[in-house]
Parts: sequence; structure tokens; C-alpha cells
Amino acid sequence: MALPPLAREVLAGSGASALLIGLAVASTLSFPAMLALAASAYFGFRLVLPVRSSKDRGQEKVAETAPQRAAERVVMGYAETFQHLAGTIADTEIRGRVSHLAEVVAALVEPLRRDEKNLHLAKDVLQLHLPKAQTLVERYAFLERQPYLDDSARAALLDLRETLDLTVRAFESVHHRLLADDVRALDVDRRVYEELLRLEDRLGDPDGYLAGAPRVETPRETS
Repeated sequence: MALPPLAREVLAGSGASALLIGLAVASTLSFPAMLALAASAYFGFRLVLPVRSSKDRGQEKVAETAPQRAAERVVMGYAETFQHLAGTIADTEIRGRVSHLAEVVAALVEPLRRDEKNLHLAKDVLQLHLPKAQTLVERYAFLERQPYLDDSARAALLDLRETLDLTVRAFESVHHRLLADDVRALDVDRRVYEELLRLEDRLGDPDGYLAGAPRVETPRETS
């Protein structure tokens, strides 16, 4: 089974770092120099290897599969339906909630397009939650238009506000899960690059220019 891109990156970078640390020990380099070599190799491998760079990861996701395209159409269909239903609702608070729900649902499209494995994570949303949410909103819009409602019916309409809030939070949580791999990859890149900058600062920038120290100009000798 093929490893995910992030796992391949970590293995490749870590292997190169370990190799260079061993070489550095053998050649009796100082410990800071060893760390600098290891960090440089790790970061370099991530940038150089074509299947491991962030740019290539994005390019790999451009080629969508048929299930991805189908899922995008389904999600956008629901988003457009919610936005249409919002325009038919008189209650301003409910209308605002349904409109926001449409925006949150539409935001799921890009993560689904970026990575096919997100289809599995969003399966319950596609098969259960979106149809249920649409049924609730459609029924609310229908009942709100009716001229004669008793107290229990009006109370049921008011209760939908809390249900819509829960629905929006649930879809936002799904969106966060779909972005989790990219968030982790960004954190790895950031930590490695920051460590590389710190090591270069200590080894190759003794005056501290990278750390933000003011540059002191050396007066030129005059003949």
C-alpha cells in the first residue's frame, strides 16, 4: 500500500538527516554543525524530490477522479438549494442561518477536490446530514408560509434556530477534518524551516542579522 505524501516526506527527510548525522559524527564535526547539516538535508529533500514538495502535492490533486467530480456536484447542488431556500424565508434570523449554512456547505468543495481520500471522511455528510438538513429547511419554509398555525407549530419553527446552529457547527467540524493533513504538512514545513533559520543564524550569521540585530556598518579604510 502506498504511503501518503506527508509520510513519504517525513521518511525521506528523516533518512537523509540520519545519514548526514552519521557522516558528521565520523568526521568529528561539532554538534551545531551536525544539526545544521541534518536540517538542511531534511528541508532540501522535501523541496527537491518531485513527489514530496508542497507544489507537486497540489498539482497531483488537480487531476480529479469521477467520484470526486460527482461529490462536488452533489455538494454544490445542496449549497445552491440552501441559498435558494434562504431567499424564501421571511424570518431574518432563520434566513441568515440558512444562508450561512449554504456558505459552509459550499466550502466543502475545495477539500473534496484536493484529495480523494476526503470522500471517505465526508461520506456521512453526503449521504445523511445534507439530505436531512435540506428536509428540515424545506419543511420550515413550507410551514412558515402557512397562514394559520397553532402554538405548537410556532414553537417548532422557533426550535429550528438551535438545530440550524448545531448543523452549521457540525459541517464546520467536517471542514476542519478535511483540512487536517494540509494543516499538519504546513506545521512540519514551518518547524523545519524555522530550525534551519536558527541554525544558520548561529553558524553563519554571528552578528545576528537574521535574528533581527541591527546591522553595524564597518567604516571603509580611506587611502
